[in-house]
Amino acid sequence: FAVVLVHKEEPNTLLAVAEKSPLVIGYEEESNEVYVASDPNALSGKKLMLYFLEDRQIAVLKRGEKPAFFDKNGKALDKMPSDVIPSSTESSKLIYKHFMLQDLYQ
Repeated sequence: FAVVLVHKEEPNTLLAVAEKSPLVIGYEEESNEVYVASDPNALSGKKLMLYFLEDRQIAVLKRGEKPAFFDKNGKALDKMPSDVIPSSTESSKLIYKHFMLQDLYQ
């Protein structure tokens, strides 16, 4: 599973966690924007630092802030961005208009 949660009392904070499913966090330093996807290619075309969650790692994503990462026990992690460069979005979506449709049909 891979899940992103928001609580109604904390609308500017997202929690992301994954286990045995891919989940990538994209962070754009200039704008402080954060993106979440199951495939890094969904984030192509943007200059992002990419962080891949490992099993049971938690990402805390607050509006206007760099992502924070924790292990399953809540211990802060000093996670470094990946060297992966997403490929062209058009080629990786295959016949689907959106990555969400590709995920649903595959």
